[in-house]
Amino acid sequence: MKPRVTMIMGALGAIAAARGTLAGVVSPADSYVAPHLVSCPAGDSSFVVIPRNLAHDPEYAVVSVHLCSCPGYRLSQVGPHPYIVDPTGCVVSTTPDPETGPVLFPLAGGGLCPGDSLRVDADGVTMDYLTRVASFDQDGDLKVDGTDVGLVESKVGTTDPSADFDGDGLVTAADVGIAQQHLGHRAPDATTDAPLPSPGLVAMSPPQPNPFWRETQFRLTLDDEAPVDVSVYDPSGRSVATVFQGELSPGPHDFAWQGLGAGGTGAPSGIYFVQAQVGAQRVVRRVVFLRGR
Repeated sequence: MKPRVTMIMGALGAIAAARGTLAGVVSPADSYVAPHLVSCPAGDSSFVVIPRNLAHDPEYAVVSVHLCSCPGYRLSQVGPHPYIVDPTGCVVSTTPDPETGPVLFPLAGGGLCPGDSLRVDADGVTMDYLTRVASFDQDGDLKVDGTDVGLVESKVGTTDPSADFDGDGLVTAADVGIAQQHLGHRAPDATTDAPLPSPGLVAMSPPQPNPFWRETQFRLTLDDEAPVDVSVYDPSGRSVATVFQGELSPGPHDFAWQGLGAGGTGAPSGIYFVQAQVGAQRVVRRVVFLRGR
């Protein structure tokens, strides 16, 4: 029996030695990265990462989320946060909780971020590229209010990841309900709620026809002279076209969009959002473009 015991002990020693050589090396294939990031200005929605080594054991590593290629997303710069922001202001890093193991990123921020833009790494090893980033603060003012919920409602029926809070691949009434639960959440450096002197938008009509294939028309009605920006965005938040920029007098003003993008090129068929920014107010209308009809 002694030779057999010796052989077993030797095998166990070899396994232990092998596991020792595997420790200290982060393995993306063995690690866990949450499938999507949900962000709230109050920092009360955590993004979870569990770095593991080649032995599938938890690995103590510095985990970073790179937001640099996401200019539409804004981090809160005020208050204590359980992560470090590098000098560029767009890379956040932290380490695992020694008690529980996972790395928690309760990012306090807002605004929109296109897919395929957030890199997650551990000790410099790329672990994943996030393709789903959902934000309760849709307009980037670091607070969740009725405007944000309205923007989420405008995306119901789409696959827009910025409003898919439950991660089921589709924006539904359930996602609107989740956003409503965060109403009033804000960061300390949120844009002030004090009334602004800029004039307001009285009304924006629904685009007609909708769906359309040649041209859709809509009307803005102002209560006073104001600077106006009318633009079209795709579901990821990317600007597709600028319909109008300039000062407008009080009263009704008619506009149209012919389904053209920058440089006059035709936009692909799909769902778009016509946004009117009048002073401090913003209104969004959903429209469907069918190209080539």
